[in-house]
Amino acid sequence: MIRINLLPPADRLPKWRTGRLFLAMSLAVIFLFAAIYAFGEAKSYYTNNEIKDTRTRLARLQPVWDKMITASGKQQAINQKQQLLGTLARQQPACYPVLAQLGMKTPPQLWLTSLDFQKDTLKIAGMTQDYADLVVFMQNLEQDILLSEAVLVKAEQDPALPATKFEVTVKIRGQ
Repeated sequence: MIRINLLPPADRLPKWRTGRLFLAMSLAVIFLFAAIYAFGEAKSYYTNNEIKDTRTRLARLQPVWDKMITASGKQQAINQKQQLLGTLARQQPACYPVLAQLGMKTPPQLWLTSLDFQKDTLKIAGMTQDYADLVVFMQNLEQDILLSEAVLVKAEQDPALPATKFEVTVKIRGQ
């Protein structure tokens, strides 16, 4: 059946009213999906660029990081050695002041053959030409401020030499 519209063209209803509405809505949906897709692509592009920049910075910092790890290991080794050295220094008596004081208290006719530092004692062995020099040495040790309790362990005349061999044990003060 054929329909004829006798109304003037200005008063007539458009033929494609629902079609135009459907077309407009379809275009809007397509535009919305295109915008969402474009936004996702742009976000992915910027995120990939940030990842590349971060990887580049990491690659530039990697040698520095390796050096820091190496330096940290060396610092730990140094700290351990310093702790060990500190422990050993606390356990061992200070020898230099004792030796300097001993050198000042030793008479010229008396010579020392061995010194043995133990925990808080000093064992002295030596020789002298005259027993009187040994007595002077013992008196000097008894009056010393770093040494105390000087004990003559052994004194014997050496038949092969005109000398007296002796051994003295002294406690070190402040140990």
